[in-house]
Amino acid sequence: MKKLNQLLGLISLSGFILLFSIPNQLSFNSDNQTKIKSHVNAESSQTQIELLSSKTEVQEKMLNSIHHFNNAKGSFVYASNDVGFHYSIDYHVKLNNSIKVKVNVKNAKGTTETFLSDEEATEIDHKSKQYMSTKMGTKLSKGTELKIKDAIKTNASGQKEYTYPDTNINLGMASNSLQSSEIALGFLEDHNLWGISGTEIFLDRNVTVIEGSLSDSYRYKLNTEDFKIWMDTQTGILLKFETYDKDHNKVDYLETTKIKIDSVDLNSSKVTKSDLKGYKKFN
Repeated sequence: MKKLNQLLGLISLSGFILLFSIPNQLSFNSDNQTKIKSHVNAESSQTQIELLSSKTEVQEKMLNSIHHFNNAKGSFVYASNDVGFHYSIDYHVKLNNSIKVKVNVKNAKGTTETFLSDEEATEIDHKSKQYMSTKMGTKLSKGTELKIKDAIKTNASGQKEYTYPDTNINLGMASNSLQSSEIALGFLEDHNLWGISGTEIFLDRNVTVIEGSLSDSYRYKLNTEDFKIWMDTQTGILLKFETYDKDHNKVDYLETTKIKIDSVDLNSSKVTKSDLKGYKKFN
């Protein structure tokens, strides 16, 4: 459990929503430019493969992914072979006009739901039939895009300081895929430790494949050595992610099982909160 407490933050009604945490200091180096080599062996449903020209561009696309799509619906698995957690996440997100977010998280202990709109933020535990609801005081907004040079700075004392995108849209556990800014600022901070290995087709999406090694700080905290990322090239969404130990055994992983982004039916579909009849409000 020690590793789990270091790796993940606790932000849910029943303690089930998990997010990566960033260490206070990470190793860093220069902003080397690396061209992507395309080795696509499958037919794309999109008309043209988009190539990202530099590591900074990849990093910023992932950091600001919420700015590169309006509607998304899908599912992914988030699990650890080392710690032993396994979560199934379903989400439906509408970020244009009236913003609405619905995220269901299921594991062996039950199912929780996060619902967010301009009017309210609600966390629901379907097993205990309890919920918390808070009125929103400000209008939801994507905020502004953030450059890497403004996100990672060194202060006068020589300590690294990290700034995250200023959006007030909480995607709950779906943020591990849809808004993985922690990985963008953490795993990808030292450009000498990773490279862009090519492009592939995954779930009919063009993806940029990233492979690298963890910094000493992450290697210690997560007990892993290397990682591989499949990032949706158009949006920066993290579609697949794996970490490996020194023997290249898979340790932690995230894998999207289905996804739709900005399709016509998503524009017309509704995002609604579950019926809370018979549920008790948790104070």
